[in-house]
Amino acid sequence: MFQLRKIALRTLQSSFGKLRKRSVTELEPFDAYQLWAPNYDKTEGNALVFAEESIVRPMLKTIPIQGKAVLDAACGVGRYFELLHSYRPRIVVGMDFSPRMIEQAIKKLTYSSSTSLQLAKLEHLPFREETFDFLLCTLALDHVQVLHSAVAELSRVLRSGGSMIISSFHPHGKVLGWQRSFCAKIQGGRSRWYAVKYYPHPRSSYSDAFISNNLDEVNLYIPIIDESIRPYYEQARRLDLYYRIEGSPLLLIYELRKQ
Repeated sequence: MFQLRKIALRTLQSSFGKLRKRSVTELEPFDAYQLWAPNYDKTEGNALVFAEESIVRPMLKTIPIQGKAVLDAACGVGRYFELLHSYRPRIVVGMDFSPRMIEQAIKKLTYSSSTSLQLAKLEHLPFREETFDFLLCTLALDHVQVLHSAVAELSRVLRSGGSMIISSFHPHGKVLGWQRSFCAKIQGGRSRWYAVKYYPHPRSSYSDAFISNNLDEVNLYIPIIDESIRPYYEQARRLDLYYRIEGSPLLLIYELRKQ
């Protein structure tokens, strides 16, 4: 059964929330995350991360993963490792396509020997069928061009009856010109702004991919822009922009169950 909730966000300090135009160089996902990795945890005001975590973290409390096998697909620097381990799973496997993101994630393994890391792409997971009881995939599928291939792999390694949480940038953001931007130092010590290339998969594409791969939608959360973030537009003197995009969606966050 489909359940749709719109949740107002209260933590929107952001790269796109600053609303000022800047010169940004767009990079392919691999190149971008290789460059971003050393400072990913230090990034202040990343709206997409803060907004996503404000929903995903409470969701994780409702999913029984104690004693279970968990895959954090596209784990990045391992921002969910500590929380996942607090629910006492049997094992957590983190997987990412960026060697430098994996290097950062390794630093978060000191408190647990039940976490392992794999270097791989979402479209080619190095695991046997039905290996995991729960799967987490956050802010990653919109960096994959062929959505169906990645969803098929995620479903393949999830056991029947298992649960999955997926989050993605809402496709409407592309229409509004939003970017996943970050600042990194270049030669000479100067800083430069970059954006990660992403593909705005519509909800219909997600639904088709889920149905084709025996995944049922349990919940869909769609955070929106509302009065709680108006002060950031006021600071940037862009209330005109706020009024144009008020009510616009920020993310798609799915809870799924495999048949």
